[in-house]
Amino acid sequence: MIYNKVIDTALLYPHSRGENYKNSLRFLSQRFLHTDIQGQGHDSVQDAVTAMKLAKLKVENGPTFGITEPDSESIFRSVSVSSNTRSCIVDNSWVCKQHTYSTVDCVATASDEEVSRSLLL
Repeated sequence: MIYNKVIDTALLYPHSRGENYKNSLRFLSQRFLHTDIQGQGHDSVQDAVTAMKLAKLKVENGPTFGITEPDSESIFRSVSVSSNTRSCIVDNSWVCKQHTYSTVDCVATASDEEVSRSLLL
């Protein structure tokens, strides 16, 4: 949404797949602030503080900060083309969604501990 006096993080940090997609506040928080929010549902104060931190980060780093060109090639796609192999990502579901291609397998996990436990089994 576009407002006269409100900053929308979905506009500040456009999705790499184009304008039909929007990054969630939770994803932006994980990617740029390295914090997890909304674990127990939405908290309006926490959401507002996170949005403010993301806006401040954008102002501090300039207008191109956090923007990935829609036509830029994923490193996973490059590896696939150059070596005729597949890649596998083990990360949270939001990261997996960002790198979903026919040449990439993705294993969504909630934590590093979960990955460690499953590897030990």
